[in-house]
Amino acid sequence: MAGRPGEMNDIENGNDFYMDLEKSMMHEEMWKEFYQKRFPGYRELINTQDTKCQLQQDGVDRIVIDSDGTRISIEEKVLNDVHNEICFEWLSNSLTRKPGWIEQNLLCDYLAYAFAPTKEIYFYEWRALRKVWIEYGEYWKKSKGCKQIESKTMSKNGYSYLTYSCAVPIYIVDQCYREALIHKCIEPVNTRLLNDQEYLQIKEEIQKRKNETPEEKAKRASQRLKELKDGKIK
Repeated sequence: MAGRPGEMNDIENGNDFYMDLEKSMMHEEMWKEFYQKRFPGYRELINTQDTKCQLQQDGVDRIVIDSDGTRISIEEKVLNDVHNEICFEWLSNSLTRKPGWIEQNLLCDYLAYAFAPTKEIYFYEWRALRKVWIEYGEYWKKSKGCKQIESKTMSKNGYSYLTYSCAVPIYIVDQCYREALIHKCIEPVNTRLLNDQEYLQIKEEIQKRKNETPEEKAKRASQRLKELKDGKIK
């Protein structure tokens, strides 16, 4: 149940972000099945989440090379339980005041928001969704019809910070999103094409992973978890 307007009352303690990322890496088959339907005949599917390329830091978790060669960048969100809302993170860290993902100018073309148990995936043009949040976000944060969520994270260094999110019913998000498209409050999608250097960097990173020994994979996974815990990468 949502609290009074502006009140944060749904507490989720111990929000270990690095665990969320590790879990999202376990859903490759779900994503492959989805992208096969969404982009039939695509040439290649590249997962950047286990690389250190700048694109991953800029909100690009997945790159789809479509049948015509177009490179499409996607930010992926995976929840391991099912809800009737889209949860918009608007403040990532209460200490550093880092904006949440919905407040950032990410470089992705689309946002894919998935509920793993049902394999239900909502697919939004990123700029359209950002326009919707800019128009309605402040209202939703005060609305009794939306859940205001405060999550507490304990860092490795012993200090804690809060993350704030607003959970908006999916039917409301979809209605506002459709209206944004119908009324042309956004420009047509202009897919961001990766330059050759970016593309080759990612391909090199992927090839290195394919050639890794089990020991090297374990070492890399351990190092990545440490960096995530220390807040060095998102």
